[in-house]
Amino acid sequence: MYLFRPTLAARHASERSCLPSGTGARTAARVRSSLACLFLFVAFASLRVYGQAATPSTPNSRVQGSSAQNVQEPAPLQTQGPLPSPVQQRASGQTSSVPQSAAIMGTVTDVNGEPVPGATVTLQGAVPGQRRTATTNGDGFFEIDDILSGIPFHVTVSAEGFAKWKSSVTLQPGEPDILTDIKLHLEELRTTVIVSPETTRQIATEQVRTELKQRGLGVIPNFYEAFESHPAPLTPKLKFTLALKDLTDPITVAGVGLLAGVGQAGGGLSYEDGAEGFGQRFSTNYYNQITDIMIGGAILPIVLHQDPRYFYQATGSKFSRVLHALSAVFIAKGDNGHWQPNYSSLGGDLASSAISNLYYPPRDRGVGLIFENFGVETGVHMGVRLLQEFVFRPGAAKNLLSFARRRRHPLRLAARR
Repeated sequence: MYLFRPTLAARHASERSCLPSGTGARTAARVRSSLACLFLFVAFASLRVYGQAATPSTPNSRVQGSSAQNVQEPAPLQTQGPLPSPVQQRASGQTSSVPQSAAIMGTVTDVNGEPVPGATVTLQGAVPGQRRTATTNGDGFFEIDDILSGIPFHVTVSAEGFAKWKSSVTLQPGEPDILTDIKLHLEELRTTVIVSPETTRQIATEQVRTELKQRGLGVIPNFYEAFESHPAPLTPKLKFTLALKDLTDPITVAGVGLLAGVGQAGGGLSYEDGAEGFGQRFSTNYYNQITDIMIGGAILPIVLHQDPRYFYQATGSKFSRVLHALSAVFIAKGDNGHWQPNYSSLGGDLASSAISNLYYPPRDRGVGLIFENFGVETGVHMGVRLLQEFVFRPGAAKNLLSFARRRRHPLRLAARR
């Protein structure tokens, strides 16, 4: 554009100055007019050239001339449509650079197929930040969502009283991955030591300290059961400790009273009715407990160097476990670790039955009573061994409470499933 233009008045003034007023005057006027016009033209041209040089060039400007080149503007970006889903990408062979989320679920059980509630499931990736945890519900079920797919994770399942279960998994986006065969085994006590009398006694003392806290279904004393596969042999002091603790436990005393009440209602033995007869039956039953536990659980095991405890099998078929439980009445483990006839238990039952002739009513005494009580005591011990193998195991109380809650709220369980 132009920065300077001569005004119309200047043009008229120049034209008037060029009018003739004589020959010389006309010539001089023409010269002056020509010079003025030339001066104005030069000034006008200079200003125009200077204005073009001062104007900045842009990428879209065009340079005219023989060497002029057209600068094309960049084409606008095209808008892409929605990204394909992970299923469509896998079907077409395409992969997305954005990590897709995945999920994992499963059910934790023990070796018998019973659910393990309260177990902790941990997923650990390659870096510390890739860590997720979950806790199983009353049915042993767990689920973890929003996990990065395509990354290997280490899965660890742990629960109190059980050995850890470990595995590795790489999750894929889409349907949740279901972990199967998560079966927890009982944790075994494994200690590597230099065996000496002192260290053996210390290990056995710690084992007994743990066994004195064991209760079947959380209530019934279960002091004579060892869950370790290779426990340390008991000292004479520890064998007496187990026997005295079993005899003085409040649940044992309450059980003796219950048996006395049943005998009072059924009319067993030749005792009187009323409170006096109940007291006599209570004393008789408690004496039976004292002689049976002290002789079969402490005195004979000390003399014969046998272990009075029951050793939990846990694995194998149900039939093999039943045989193991029933045979424990007739086969015991010696303090040397070898299996041998269970003289302690059978001898304790027989001795207790024989001693009962000293305080039973005269009309109920005799050789027949001895063998009758011996058979009853042996049968009771066989039933207790079955309870120890299948009912009085770790976590049984939690599973029973979980089963009771499911039976109490069937509609809620069905809705959750």
